[in-house]
Amino acid sequence: MRAVKRSNATGSFSWIGSDGWSARSLVSDGNEAEVEGTLSVQPQANPVKGMLEFALRAYVIFQDSAQHNLWI
Repeated sequence: MRAVKRSNATGSFSWIGSDGWSARSLVSDGNEAEVEGTLSVQPQANPVKGMLEFALRAYVIFQDSAQHNLWI
């Protein structure tokens, strides 16, 4: 965006951003004119029932295995 601003090319581009790009204030802060009209695509994120419990159990299992297996 700094290059767009520096080159006086504001309005010359159509920006399409994924969630990794467009959700960051680093891109837009101070560059509002340059990113105006950006199309941003972000996948829908729904909580997965039981995921936290699964992850916590898996972590405990991993910790136990790591003590016996140097490759983990």
